[in-house]
Amino acid sequence: RPTGGWIAAGLPHVTWIEPFVMLVLLPVEPRLVWFGDARAMERSWLRRTTFRWLGGVVPIHPGGVLDAFDGHVAAVRAVVAAGAVFALFPERGPAASPGHARPIAPGIGYFGLRTGAPIVPIVFGGTHELFRGRHIQMRIMPAVQATDLAAEASLSGAVLDERSAAHAVAAALHGMTAEAVADAHQAS
Repeated sequence: RPTGGWIAAGLPHVTWIEPFVMLVLLPVEPRLVWFGDARAMERSWLRRTTFRWLGGVVPIHPGGVLDAFDGHVAAVRAVVAAGAVFALFPERGPAASPGHARPIAPGIGYFGLRTGAPIVPIVFGGTHELFRGRHIQMRIMPAVQATDLAAEASLSGAVLDERSAAHAVAAALHGMTAEAVADAHQAS
């Protein structure tokens, strides 16, 4: 994995434990800056203090205005330019069965395309049931470039605008991690 200035894409995101598994198993440096639901991450002074101490937060506020996305892209640029890791769980939609990831939202495609930062998929297994003695898997996959994932989609001859390219990145990322997600689940 790169030494800094990259995007960590964790999946599947099933419970509250995955961010903490990343915090425990990844090196302290480069710092992780989290992208997440402001209501959950800023709910209490303890959570606010913890996430700031651990690296930082780029909050997603519910019902944000359209220009909020430009602010998110600027935040990703600042994080990766500082040599830190922009950490997010890019899935969307209702829960999937254990061993499967939900579809990936195109936001990660935009972040990767607009910043040029490599995307490092981090796959979890065993987080669907938490109990003492539970074996949890975390697997770090090789870094990929959003432009390479989009280029694979355009090999079919389609000309991709940015929106189509971002969706192609999300679909390709989902496809390239599906087997690893299933394997991590089976191994847990």
